[in-house]
Amino acid sequence: MTLSVHLRRIRSLCMVALGGCAPITAGSNAAPLPTSYRIFDVSAEQYVSLARLAEDMEGVDALFFGEFHDDQAVHGAQQELLEVLAAGDREVVLGLEMFERDVQPMLDRYLRGESGEADFLRDSRPWPNYRTDYRPLVELVRVKGWSVLATNLPQGLATAIARGGLAALESVPAAERLQAASRIECPQDDYWVRFVEAITGGAEGAAHAGAQASDPMMRRVFEAQCVRDETMAEAVAPIMDSEPLLFHVNGSFHTDHFLGIVPRLLRRQPDAVVRVIATVQLPELVNPDLTEHQDKADYLILTLEPPEG
Repeated sequence: MTLSVHLRRIRSLCMVALGGCAPITAGSNAAPLPTSYRIFDVSAEQYVSLARLAEDMEGVDALFFGEFHDDQAVHGAQQELLEVLAAGDREVVLGLEMFERDVQPMLDRYLRGESGEADFLRDSRPWPNYRTDYRPLVELVRVKGWSVLATNLPQGLATAIARGGLAALESVPAAERLQAASRIECPQDDYWVRFVEAITGGAEGAAHAGAQASDPMMRRVFEAQCVRDETMAEAVAPIMDSEPLLFHVNGSFHTDHFLGIVPRLLRRQPDAVVRVIATVQLPELVNPDLTEHQDKADYLILTLEPPEG
């Protein structure tokens, strides 16, 4: 097959369609220090507090928090931001990429107090870092009596698409097909270019992406990525018709550069007001150069790069 065994079979089917879609680093479970992150407001060109960021959510329908899944500083910022939002007068709906759509009934039963946490975790396929990183969010919402949405595409469907393309959805049982978005678009646009760059390790731009367009394996893996994004957009779209703020946590790649989930939500809800937070890891936080990152999001959460090795 060559080309390093076809880029190690497109990075093992891109961890089956970029299962988390954020860099995995040598993270730690230690609690973050209060100074372990900074927030940069891109439009205001200044650093802001979590309280100010929360104030800026007035009139906003959806806030997408793009994370690196094992960045403890980011998880700390998420928890603190949700606590600030919870102290206000507006209801918040928490959306989580970390739960797949088919476990929504288990999640609802737990939030209503109809099942215990042990049963919920047994049946809902939580991520390995759920207890340390996402449980605090779910528990805060549960205490408030608010809702949590399981938004992600079930892994079995993602695997089927990564191996067989969109046509794989035609052969799954009807009930299983309902767990994926009903409307799917997967153009070879800027998102495709960035996807190819991510998979191939940063090979240059549109020309390289154009060369990869004829690679059926790369195309199928990208289709699985698109279906994940379409599914998450479909899952949260109804919230735009109500008063609560959607606070959605997802891998940063899903929303960086306002791509992925964002245009797919706006296709369903053109009048929605959306804001995006992107995670940026840097060697230092004192006076960083943010020039290359300012088109990623409305707000940047700046954290320290993990140590090498």
